[in-house]
Amino acid sequence: NFRNFDPSSAHMEEETGLKFRRLHRDHLAGFRVQRSLLPDSPSEIKEIKFEHRLFPSLIMSGDFIDNFELLDGRVLFYIADVSGHGASGALITALLKGLSRRVKYELGKHFSAAEVLRWINFELLQCHLEPHVSMFLGIVDQNGCSLEYGNAGHFPGGILCFDGKAKFLKTGGQPLGLFTEPFFEVTQIDLPEDYSIVLFSDGVLEVLPQQ
Repeated sequence: NFRNFDPSSAHMEEETGLKFRRLHRDHLAGFRVQRSLLPDSPSEIKEIKFEHRLFPSLIMSGDFIDNFELLDGRVLFYIADVSGHGASGALITALLKGLSRRVKYELGKHFSAAEVLRWINFELLQCHLEPHVSMFLGIVDQNGCSLEYGNAGHFPGGILCFDGKAKFLKTGGQPLGLFTEPFFEVTQIDLPEDYSIVLFSDGVLEVLPQQ
């Protein structure tokens, strides 16, 4: 019985399906671009081994990580989480990639984790973006066997593992891109000869057993 058949409705459904497929292809292309911006995994810098896994809740992710050597030989790494989900967050992670790699040329040598966070915060504010960014940022000095790290509202905090023990690194501080004079928790600790640092985004809380 075709008495209730509406050709215009069928055409609209077809158009909607076509637009959805195009949008899906665009998101997949965006995911490939975002994935290409991530560092190799596993990788090694000055005998420090890095490895990461990224599981987006949608196709693209607001989570991002990076690690690289600074001009003075120290090694910088961070994990960042852009508020919200999907394409907008993923675009800001691309901006973070560019900003973080400019750090060593903008700030020169021997800068602190706090200076890096303040500089990234300033640059984000200049973009007048609606989302904000939480970040855990660390700088490892292999010669001095030390870690300086700052937390800009990133939760959960990192975990330092050594000698069969685990120690939570400090959380706290304010996210990037919200305040002109943000407060950060910045700490310096000695590192043992053998250690590992484990970092998570808050997505880990969604996959853990809720009870």
